[in-house]
Amino acid sequence: MAHGGNNSIILQLRLPGIHSHHNTPKSATCCSVDIGQQVVYVGNIHGGPRFGSTGVITEALQRKAVVDMGKSGVWNIPYHFLTLPQAA
Repeated sequence: MAHGGNNSIILQLRLPGIHSHHNTPKSATCCSVDIGQQVVYVGNIHGGPRFGSTGVITEALQRKAVVDMGKSGVWNIPYHFLTLPQAA
């Protein structure tokens, strides 16, 4: 934290691969995805896909999606571990 008189400026260090709380995209939901749509995995489960892996929705269920992650396989992933890709 840097201080300058009565005003204070708080600086947050940015690290590669770690999203800022303010920049974290919202989770996907069963109502926000369609079959064939690309999604990004943002979970961190041991033995699961890698954080940031992309895949394609093959089935949209009520609480989870079936996602084809290519070489990583096909996974049943709860929506709170999925986001929609950010526009460039």
